[in-house]
Order: sequence, then C-alpha cells, then structure tokens
Amino acid sequence: KKKMCSRRRPPTHTCHHQPPCASRYDLRMGRLREDFLRDPVTSVSFSHDHNCLLVSTLNSTIRLLDRDTGESLAEYTGHANAEFRLDSVLSHNDAYVVSGSEDGDVCYWELVEGRMVYRHTTAHPTTVTSASYHPTKPGLLTASIDGTVKLWQCERPTTAAAASDDAV
Repeated sequence: KKKMCSRRRPPTHTCHHQPPCASRYDLRMGRLREDFLRDPVTSVSFSHDHNCLLVSTLNSTIRLLDRDTGESLAEYTGHANAEFRLDSVLSHNDAYVVSGSEDGDVCYWELVEGRMVYRHTTAHPTTVTSASYHPTKPGLLTASIDGTVKLWQCERPTTAAAASDDAV
C-alpha cells in the first residue's frame, strides 16, 4: 500500500511555529532570520528604499523594523486591529505610516516620531481592511468590508478631511 501525503493546513501567522514572527530570507547567504512579534502578523510591506519593513499585528500595533537586523525602530498604536487583516502602508514619500482601523477610521502617524498626526474618523462605515498609497503621488485608496473603495487625494494628512470621499 502506498501512503498518501496529507496536506497540512497552513498556519495563520507568518512562521511555522510559535510565537508569531516575520521571517527574512537571505538567499545569497543561505540564511533565515526570524523576528518574534508576540502576536499574529496581518500585513508586511517594504519602505520605498527597501531598508525597513512595516509589520502590522493583531494587537493593534504596527512596527517599523530594520530589514537587516530586525531591530524595532518605531511602534505605531491608536487604531483598532484585533480581529481582521488590515493593511498598513507608508505614504508615497515615506513620511507617514497609514493604516485602516476596525472602527472605520484611517490613521496617519509620523514615521520617525511615531505619533499619530491625523485620524480620519468614519472614513468608512465599517472596518477599513485595505490601504494602498500611490508610489509617487499623494493619493490613497482604501477599501472596507462593506464593499466600498474610496480614493483620497491630499498633500498632507491634515487635509484629508477636505478630500473627496466619494465611493468608487
């Protein structure tokens, strides 16, 4: 009799073991590095210069990590993220961290200081699951579990309240 391979269900976090972590592979050196983050990882993205990783976790915390060492450079809190996968991104010029929130808000933090500089309350009526910044211009797309997608055009986060919030 031949044994059948059973397919294991993939883990709900980035690593294949506890606790959750972000894995970085150096293919040239054949090394695996893992940064342990205490909570499940929901989003990972590179800074535009590819020297940092922006990592969101299910404890309502976003971390900026050094790509090479895994050192935590900054933490961003104040949004709600305990249940859903939410995207967190850097603005087109890497000046701001932007994330949706489970309360329907869109939050902006200063990259270096880590303080929240703007919170667009009720940007969507429900959880904002996705955020994507244009790579070179000040435009942000957000999407919500209610099925709406919105385009925000603003030079600075403080002008987001005056931006168009028509659903696409």
